[in-house]
Amino acid sequence: MDMWTEELHHVELSSDVGRAEHCLQVHSDAALHVQNCIIEVMQVGQDLLPVSTCRFLSVQCYAYALDRI
Repeated sequence: MDMWTEELHHVELSSDVGRAEHCLQVHSDAALHVQNCIIEVMQVGQDLLPVSTCRFLSVQCYAYALDRI
């Protein structure tokens, strides 16, 4: 987002409708790409959650067993 903001500060504002539409399309494409990346990261996180929970429980059970010895 910071990169886009910086980029927009350097874009010359003009009355050229075609250029404005092109800039809007480029921005929309980039925003969609970021949104898809966020969704992918969230899905990977959700996939990893059961694994990390299982490992956490295993470590807790192991620590509990060591305390009982």
